[in-house]
Parts: sequence; structure tokens; C-alpha cells
Amino acid sequence: MLDAAPFRAVRYDPDVAGDARATSAPAYDAVEPLAYAGHREASPYTVLELHAPDGAHRRAASLYRSWRRQGALVDDVSPALYRYEIHELVAGVPTAQRGLLAAVRLGPLDGTAGILPHEDVDTARVAARLRRLTELPVELTPVHALLVGAPPALTERLAAPPPSAPIVAMTDADGADHRVWALRDPDEQATLAAALAETRAIIADGHHRWARSLAHRDAQRAAHPDAGSEAPFERALVYLADPADGVRVEAVHRLLRPLGRRSLAGLEEHFHLERAAVGPAALARWVSAEPAGVMGLLAPDGTAWLLRPRHRATLVAQLPSARRWAWRDVDAALLEHAILPSLALPAGAVHPRADLRRAAAEVSARDDAALLVVRPVPLPRVLDLAVDGQRLPPKTTRIAPKPRAGLLLRSAEAEQAPA
Repeated sequence: MLDAAPFRAVRYDPDVAGDARATSAPAYDAVEPLAYAGHREASPYTVLELHAPDGAHRRAASLYRSWRRQGALVDDVSPALYRYEIHELVAGVPTAQRGLLAAVRLGPLDGTAGILPHEDVDTARVAARLRRLTELPVELTPVHALLVGAPPALTERLAAPPPSAPIVAMTDADGADHRVWALRDPDEQATLAAALAETRAIIADGHHRWARSLAHRDAQRAAHPDAGSEAPFERALVYLADPADGVRVEAVHRLLRPLGRRSLAGLEEHFHLERAAVGPAALARWVSAEPAGVMGLLAPDGTAWLLRPRHRATLVAQLPSARRWAWRDVDAALLEHAILPSLALPAGAVHPRADLRRAAAEVSARDDAALLVVRPVPLPRVLDLAVDGQRLPPKTTRIAPKPRAGLLLRSAEAEQAPA
């Protein structure tokens, strides 16, 4: 089902650009200013310089071309599939996520291309990412996808110790080890590609990047009708990971900013508010231990509350009736369809936040912000709903660990230098 091919990566030359920890970055759309400053100080070639905000994409494209001329970014020696492992300690237990970086043929998110979504996309976010890729046709961060029903030929290969040293090895600021190996043997590539063709993958992170690449492909086909089926824009950079070990689902909370008094009053219409004299982390743990539908609130005055639904059945009845109960039981679905529309929030006032600590700091720094704290969705439910075609609302989950941005890049240009 999956059409996964080797590709010739664009890589940083550490002798010119600095080590991988300095040039790569966490795979987040937004990075704290202090973190950005630290990356910029460590290396002027940080990939964050290419993750330009809207309106600065031409500058990023100019930087990219300049770095290519300077030799900071170079083409890999030959096309490869790239084995990528992320090792970390979770609650003191060593875990490892293993998978392959490949160029996967693009197709609609209906399963025909072997790729399934688990969340809906926000068209505005897709448009913003498309503007970036149009100006700078280089994939900086892979789509992160989890393999479903991978055959033994693939899982056994990923579980076996690598026979050589990695081409990239670095430890990030959180202590996770990232290691990449280039698999260049044509027979091994063919074996792995055949194994991948027997399976499907569910997007864990990167729904908007996939949709952006699909829109970019369509535009490039119109502009280059003779480019052929193997033009670089026909594929996307994807990290195909085995979910058997090292994968966890974290909650994505909702920051409400700006927030009016009427909005808080609207919450009281739906919930009983119970004061909780705890900090943000303890509040999140408390929410996770409560029955479904109970949420947390960090209020503008710094107080924490448990929100218990007054009439949960009434809220659930407002959700799409065609959805399965497993979908209607998700906090993000209740928020999107039953609660947030009734809070008289201005446009653009709802902001997904996976980092609870940073979100709590945003609330404490303002007097017009609050945070709704929700529970994570169990990974088996995420995968089951995705296979069944039941997409969750955008930004329902944060699936970790994420592949790092900038370890390997992939060109999506209409023309590419021959290998």
C-alpha cells in the first residue's frame, strides 16, 4: 500500500555548519524566543532560520541557497532509506522508537496512498505551510507516521542492531538520543520497500505538512506537466515508525486568549467548578484520573479548578451522531462541538498547547487568558479510530517522541541534480 522510496537527502556538513544539536531543532511550529536565541548563538545555520514566519519565506529561500553555496548544506552521496532511532528515558524506563525515513508517494488522505489521518486539518494552517514550501521547496521536518500491521520482515530488520556507525548521532536538550543510519544497499532497499508496500501508516504528526505537500504537488504538476511520475514533488518526506515501543500520546490543551468575563460565565453554564489547590502538573494528573468529560481550568487569577459537567449527556448530544462513542468520548470533540462555540470567544482566541508548563506561564503573564486542561487520548483508540476513518478534531493529540527538524532535509524542487 505504501510506496516508499530511497531519496538523496540534503545534509548539514558539520565541519562548516556545526554539530547536529546546533543545526537541528525540536519539531515544533513555534519555538520559545529564548530557545531560538540559543540555537542562533550555537550555529548561524540553525534550521530555525529556514522555518521562517509568514512573510519571510523569500529570505529563508535566499538563506538556503546561500548555505548550499557555502557548503553548509550538501547532497548525500547516494539515495538511501534512512534508519532513524530516538532513545530516551520515560519515567526512568529506557524506550526506543525505531523507523525509516523515506520519500513516500503522495495521495489523498483516504487510505488509497497507504497513509491514513487521525485528525482533521485546519485549512488556514495548510495554506500557510504551502506558502512556505512554494518559496522554499525543501522539506525541513518529516511527516511522522506510525506503521499499522507491519510485516515481520520489517519489524525484525528494525529490531536488529545496526551493522555500522550512524551518520548522525546527537543528544537533544531533553536528553533524548537521535541516531540516523543510511541504508544504501539496493537489495536491502528493495526488501524494505516491498515490506512497506504490504502495510499502511497513520499520521501521528504532520497532517498539515502532508496536505500542504499534496497541494504543492498539484500546483507543480500544472506548472511542469512533463516532469514525470518520479519528480521530487510527487513524494513527501515521511518518518515511518514502529509504534510497538517508545510511542506515547500526550494531551493538547486549549489556551483561551483573549478571554472575556462572558466566556468564563459560559463555562459555569456547562460545568460545576470545584477549586483545586494544586499546580498545573498536578491538575493535569487529577483530570486524567477523573471520569471522562471532567476537565481542568487555570483561571486568569492563577487559581486552578476542576470542571465537572452539569449534564454530560446534553453536551454529548451536540456532537455528530454518526460518530462512534469512542470518538464522542474525547475531550477535544466535546470542546470543539459543544463547549467552545457557546463561550462568546472572539475569532482566533483558541490556541492549542501541548506544553503544559509553557501554557501555564502564558496564563500567569496575562489577565485575559485561561487554559482548559484535557486528558490524553489512549494510543490504541487513536489508531482504531484512524483505521475506521473517524478523524479527531485538529490538534487533539501530541504523539511523542517527534523526529527532529533539520537532521535530514529533502528537496521538493521540480528539477533536481542527478544522483
